[in-house]
Amino acid sequence: MFNTPPLLFLCITLWFNMLTENILEREGKHVSPEDWNEFIKNEDVALIDIRKPFEHQIGSFQGAINPNVNSFREFKGYFDNLIKKNNKKLAIFCTGGIRCEKASEYLKEKGFEEVYQLKGGILNYINSVEEKNSLWNGECFVFDKRVSVKHKSIQGSYTICYACRMPINDEDKKCLFLIWICKKINFDFDK
Repeated sequence: MFNTPPLLFLCITLWFNMLTENILEREGKHVSPEDWNEFIKNEDVALIDIRKPFEHQIGSFQGAINPNVNSFREFKGYFDNLIKKNNKKLAIFCTGGIRCEKASEYLKEKGFEEVYQLKGGILNYINSVEEKNSLWNGECFVFDKRVSVKHKSIQGSYTICYACRMPINDEDKKCLFLIWICKKINFDFDK
């Protein structure tokens, strides 16, 4: 039936179940891609990128806040501080919407009611909104072999660094070696 080792299949199944636990029961406030631009332009809205810093660096919405955190545990600390000093509505977004559902639920539990999320995430937005009307800048990191996509899900320019497994752009690819390695992995072959 499956062409994978049983233990690997079990691990992936358990991981998927933990990731999506109760996700279908949650109902955050969603803003459609067609209404997103007008919504995030409001002065009483703070726009927050729920993704990791390297994803934000590849592309994001104009004016989006990058919390610069690498895990949901770190997001909790960021949000706890934000709740204390924020009086704006929150507009949150991520690649496909799952991380936003989790963040939205956490904020509701903390008593923050004005949390809105981009319906279907960035991927839905860049496939629904014409590029000329878009407030999206750059590319969107995706979790498959494409690495990044542009509007209408056209293959992006990023690939993966063979050393650190992070996305690298065309500038990083200007290399004399046979494999692409990002600037963070700085080999000094002259020594």
